[in-house]
Amino acid sequence: MALDQAGLADAIFVNGTIYTVNRAQPWAEAIAVRDGKIVCVGSNDNAHDFAGPHTKINDLNGRFVMPGLHDMHIHGVLGALSALFECQFPMTATADEAVAAVAQFTAENPAEEYIVGGAWLMNIIHDIDKSKLDGVCADRPVFLWDAAHHNGWCNSRMLELAGINPSTPNPPGGEIVRNEAGEATGVLLETAANQVAAFIPDRTPDEYQQAITWLGKTLNSYGVTSIKEAAVNRSMAQAYKKADQNGTLNLRTGLHFLWITPFVYDAADLEPLVNERHIFAGERVKVDFLKLFLDGVPVARTACMLDPYVGDDAATHDPYAQILVDPEILKDVLVRFDHEGLIVKMHATGDASLRAALDAIEAARIANGDSGLGHEIAHPQNAHPADLPRFAQLGAVADLCPKLWHPSLNKENSLIKAVSREKIDSSWPMGSYHRSGATMIAGTDWPAMAPTPSNWVGIQTMITREDPTGQVPGKLGENQELDLETVLEIYTLNGAKAARHEAVCGSLEVGKYADMIVLDRNLFKISADQIGETQVLQTILEGQTVYQRESV
Repeated sequence: MALDQAGLADAIFVNGTIYTVNRAQPWAEAIAVRDGKIVCVGSNDNAHDFAGPHTKINDLNGRFVMPGLHDMHIHGVLGALSALFECQFPMTATADEAVAAVAQFTAENPAEEYIVGGAWLMNIIHDIDKSKLDGVCADRPVFLWDAAHHNGWCNSRMLELAGINPSTPNPPGGEIVRNEAGEATGVLLETAANQVAAFIPDRTPDEYQQAITWLGKTLNSYGVTSIKEAAVNRSMAQAYKKADQNGTLNLRTGLHFLWITPFVYDAADLEPLVNERHIFAGERVKVDFLKLFLDGVPVARTACMLDPYVGDDAATHDPYAQILVDPEILKDVLVRFDHEGLIVKMHATGDASLRAALDAIEAARIANGDSGLGHEIAHPQNAHPADLPRFAQLGAVADLCPKLWHPSLNKENSLIKAVSREKIDSSWPMGSYHRSGATMIAGTDWPAMAPTPSNWVGIQTMITREDPTGQVPGKLGENQELDLETVLEIYTLNGAKAARHEAVCGSLEVGKYADMIVLDRNLFKISADQIGETQVLQTILEGQTVYQRESV
């Protein structure tokens, strides 16, 4: 086939094992790219037809290639700022080890006015107290997030700054943990933690840009080319807009603007940001997304559960006692924003809050008809069997974070103290979601409960439902495994649709951008329990290499 110069490719990639995630043409050995978009998917000969004197020829040497991953639930800037500027210690740290990390960070960073960091697990909650932090840092406020980023541990100076005293009431949906004398211990649960954290000054615009640059490089190294920021404020939105304008944003990004949340109690305060969201849109930034928190997390007994927690009185149990958004108000919110064209993501870890989320989506469908918008329920780990088919019926999307909750959920000693073993064993019913026809997306929720923003362990455990470390025997639930093809669709095509990028990415086919990754192994030729060790050799965004492993 003869092509004129205008039809020639800028680059071709040949001799590959290319999994396109396009059901009409799942496999290919070569791809040709012009102006960042794919102009040919097929054989080596097909691709060479597009080669000219200035076309760059890339020999893949048989390596496995697939579309870039879509992390559809991440707190990327938050995690990047923490990695660059905050005190960090592993989730496995004891209370004493966390305190030692604070002491070292304080000594090494004398100019830091606030000592912020994390992350600790709930199983050390009875070992932590403000006095331990006071012993290593009494003159500067200290605030340490837990691993789920829902609860906090602070020193006396931080409590004083926030005005916490014996007469301070608990905020709705939260608790200021107190000792027998009524004095705050320094442990803050849910909304109480967010109220105190609000006193910590924001980072500078320059620090935000450093964070986005670091985030792009880090996520590209794990094969991620598209993300959705799950909880965005004005500073984050401004930072993404600036990076996009400067050409330094190597991620397709969707911004979920906060609405009714533990961070801000009056939605009227957030109305201007939501109404002005379009000013933050850019070439790689989508803005028609919203985020609400309906509850907390089961391990802290702050998720809204249909059944009582272990040790609670069933006769007095109120499933919605801790709900953060009244179910009737939630229906109004969904009706409004569905009509306005926004996709709403709702944090709902309990089966009661999940039901409230589905009821709200149903109200939107009744009021507005089928808008085609896939409103998302984040962390739907607990679902009553009666609610499973409602996802497909309502066009709701299950937003999964397998790396966040499995296998760590089985190893979290405090979880079994909160909910029954039956509830744990039936959690994250991914196979049931799939069989019911529900659409699923996935992400890491990093930095919550995740030491790195890698999705590969999550991909593995969605297939195996087993602890990749081998420390916990058996599978999580029966018949809840997914096959590799389904999981890869979740992380590519489904993610692209959820991010409103489906016209330009998510699969490797003519007309879409060449967003693709080269791996060190063929995922279809290895045991599923080896997927978590996958290494990305090269990440390509719009035909340009944005990450290449040094050894390649």
